[in-house]
Amino acid sequence: MMPPLPPAAASSGGGGSRSLRQQSSSSVGSTTQTKDPSPSNAEVSSIRGLDSAYSSVGEISASETAASVQRNPVPGLSSGPPVQNPSNMNKTNMLEELRREMKQMPSTNDRSSGRRGNSANNIHNYTTNNVGVLWGLREIKGCVVDFAKDQYGSRFIQSKLEDVRVSSAEKQELFEEVLPHAKTLCKDVFGNYVVQKLLDPRVGTAPQQLKLCDNAIKGNVLDLSTHMYGCRVVQKLVEQIFGARKPTSNSRLYDPDYQDSLLSELISNVGECVRDQNGNHVIQKCIEQVRPISRISPMLDSFTGKYAAMAKHPYGCRVVQRVLENCSQERVGNVLDELINEIRELTSDQYANYVVQHVIQHQQQGTHREALFNVVTKNVLIFSQHKFGSNVVEACLKYGNVPEREGLIEGMLTGDIPPLEVMMKDPYANYVVQKVIDKSNQAQYERVVRLVQANESSLKRLTYGKHILNKIRQH
Repeated sequence: MMPPLPPAAASSGGGGSRSLRQQSSSSVGSTTQTKDPSPSNAEVSSIRGLDSAYSSVGEISASETAASVQRNPVPGLSSGPPVQNPSNMNKTNMLEELRREMKQMPSTNDRSSGRRGNSANNIHNYTTNNVGVLWGLREIKGCVVDFAKDQYGSRFIQSKLEDVRVSSAEKQELFEEVLPHAKTLCKDVFGNYVVQKLLDPRVGTAPQQLKLCDNAIKGNVLDLSTHMYGCRVVQKLVEQIFGARKPTSNSRLYDPDYQDSLLSELISNVGECVRDQNGNHVIQKCIEQVRPISRISPMLDSFTGKYAAMAKHPYGCRVVQRVLENCSQERVGNVLDELINEIRELTSDQYANYVVQHVIQHQQQGTHREALFNVVTKNVLIFSQHKFGSNVVEACLKYGNVPEREGLIEGMLTGDIPPLEVMMKDPYANYVVQKVIDKSNQAQYERVVRLVQANESSLKRLTYGKHILNKIRQH
């Protein structure tokens, strides 16, 4: 899963920019892997142009292909521009011809204006309308691997693999040419998508999938899982053989002993994977997909006593959240025991604060939740003035029930110098005050307004104070 720091808790109302608090939304708290930088060589420098047509793992949409087949059911009747017959071309020039045609074709959605569309639309239109006549899988025989490693060639192959008009024999010939190079293609920026397509049971056959797994993945699970592109192939395999779908065949891929042998390669190296920017996505996928989850108990047992440390890791924090979402109540309780023991430190940590927010949002009852709210209430001023801790206080206001919210707000309004008076002038805590204005009951809201009015002159001189005044006016 492809594939992210989660966004800081959003401010409410007219609070202005929260740039001091925001963290990048591309590296923490998401199962889907962050988008990797494009390679520097000229052939793949325009990878960003494929974003709109790639799925989460960069595949061509099946519905897109099906729609094109319906539009052009007869391979010999195509409406696109003419292309050179591959029989008159040498293999070296075929990719150049494909690239040239893609760049020259207008977008399907914008043909009437004569303007060129994006490359994703072009490759789909070209392969479905024209390649069925002059360009088939057999025409690229002998240079399939080169095509698979090319931006346009990879999408050409994917399109043909999904095209119902292409015979099984042609697809088998392509597979046989891919197989000896499958491990290399798993690590290629574009080739990995061809391997993923062949692992899809809607495209590849059960024998093909087993051969791919035996030749390219089995024995190399750790190596691929920690690779930028290889991890996508492993995630695809996990989805296909461990997912909720019923097995589509009696293939050995679905044999529990065979599957356990694949899992053992991860379990014996789980610590390395959790700490790896790519491998952590594979571990997350296993926690989400493998059922019964007891099959990965050795993996989960290895985390015992380490959850607080994992929560403070940029990649480990994601794994902790998946454990909280998918594991048994007993195991989740043990995880929460470890987290609550260090809740003050975790609340102010740049990564662990997201785990704490996750607990607040999803653990709706129990002694752990009560203990967490007690800690936040007692330290509300300290946490609210902290860049990361303030996110946790806002989460308490957003996801807490009525008694929890009222108790927390009461703590802000009590004392000779109420914490709220200090908070409204702070660069981080002022966002908590804005959330208080939204979430307080009527009586508490009136007390907040009186406190703001009493400090109006000083608030007008402060950027953060103006946010509070604007919020009151808009409420």
